[in-house]
Amino acid sequence: MVVQTPDVRGVIHDFTDFFKQLDDKNTKIVKIVASDMLSCTITKPPGKMGADICFGSSQRFGVPMGFGGPSAAFFASHAKYVRKMPGRIIGRSIDA
Repeated sequence: MVVQTPDVRGVIHDFTDFFKQLDDKNTKIVKIVASDMLSCTITKPPGKMGADICFGSSQRFGVPMGFGGPSAAFFASHAKYVRKMPGRIIGRSIDA
């Protein structure tokens, strides 16, 4: 399930109770939060809400859009989902 905070109107949501209800019902739903990195500095982090995965744009900290790409982003998860993530694990991936 993917939820977003802040939403398209800029409203910040706390999904702690919602995620707890899902966990209490023993659902196998992966809880994913689309978030803005700067909002994570002043609100409860998605991991503390009970999210399994968090992703979003970090463009505001990167190269201005007028200079072309690549656009900056972030993607984080609990350890049990790390090997299912695309790409390499920074500092941890070792080629055979």
